[in-house]
Amino acid sequence: IDGEIIEMVAVDGKHIRCVTMLNHRLVYAVGPDVYVSPQNSVQLDIRSEPEPDFAILRALPEGRTPPRTEDVVLVIEVADTSLVYDLNVKVPLYTRAGIPELWVVDLTALRVIQHADPDD
Repeated sequence: IDGEIIEMVAVDGKHIRCVTMLNHRLVYAVGPDVYVSPQNSVQLDIRSEPEPDFAILRALPEGRTPPRTEDVVLVIEVADTSLVYDLNVKVPLYTRAGIPELWVVDLTALRVIQHADPDD
């Protein structure tokens, strides 16, 4: 993130369950024309390559390069203990990169925070 390696806390059972369930549902929901990329990096710029819980992609990345922002339709972050970080660091990072839609799944409040066509 902005050229810095961020150490993250290990995920717990709630996070694993949510990601597994979302993966199952997203694959069926998006259809054959886009790709569900769970817990893989996305190249936002030369200094930032976060690993969202999901990136929904227009096309598969080629070669050894992670998908770039122009191929990302939606990013989903699943947050339990990381909610403040996700909302205050990752959402602005994705916004600056031009990701058209972001969801933050708040496991504590049992809600989804949607950012569509975000800007500053």
